[in-house]
Amino acid sequence: MIEQILHWVGSSFLGRYLGIILVVLMLLTPIAIYKYVKFAIRVSKKSWTEHKSRLRTGLIIAVFVLIPTWDNIAGNVALFYLCETEGGLRINKTIDGEEGFLLDEIDGCGIICAEELFAGRYRFVEVNVVRPNKNHFTDEIGLYRFSLAKKGSPECRLYDAQYAKLMFVRDYPKDLCIASERIQSLKSHYTYRCLDKELRVTFFGISVRQSYVKDMSTGELLGTAKEFAFPGGFVSRILEATSPRICPRSDSKPNRNSKVLTDVLKPTRNN
Repeated sequence: MIEQILHWVGSSFLGRYLGIILVVLMLLTPIAIYKYVKFAIRVSKKSWTEHKSRLRTGLIIAVFVLIPTWDNIAGNVALFYLCETEGGLRINKTIDGEEGFLLDEIDGCGIICAEELFAGRYRFVEVNVVRPNKNHFTDEIGLYRFSLAKKGSPECRLYDAQYAKLMFVRDYPKDLCIASERIQSLKSHYTYRCLDKELRVTFFGISVRQSYVKDMSTGELLGTAKEFAFPGGFVSRILEATSPRICPRSDSKPNRNSKVLTDVLKPTRNN
């Protein structure tokens, strides 16, 4: 059904001329803004001329300003509230001397796994693989333990086979590789999950990206990191005048999402 709809859109007038329609809308937007501002000035002047009331004229001006911007103002207020009440790092408990953790992924050792291993913060990362991916050094369903090994080790066969085409491992030491080991049981006591961005306040388009560390035996949340993003109001998005506002913003390395991991699970070794 979905394929039929997509085919219809692609073969319809809208599908064939969508690019032209978008260009026309972009060209008309400045004209519409100019007309709107001109109309607002004319109405405000007329109000002042006829009534000589600063309050009345001020209210009219405020209405014209708020019509295109109210959602931007309200969205920023909502963003500020979420940041103050939920955003940032929240550490509930720390664990010292942890050697590794269970990464809540489905296909193997990706960017997060490789970063933690090559940084020397943990000795191993475990993953319960349900969708094997050779680019993430897995070829079967089941439990895996990933660790660093010397280049050429037999356990690195999947890493070596894919290395040439993987950009996310190019900058790491060439004399080391990621070993993939099939295991029967986990050594990890804690799990780390980094969630994809999801909508939190649909009306304003505010999204949240969060990470957390959880005790596998009790389900207790040991630490969370939340970052909210607001793309701006309707007019701002049409004009693409602003980039999404992120709060709280983190420019540190590692970023907040991975920092919650190292702040909760204190590594046994560091660079």
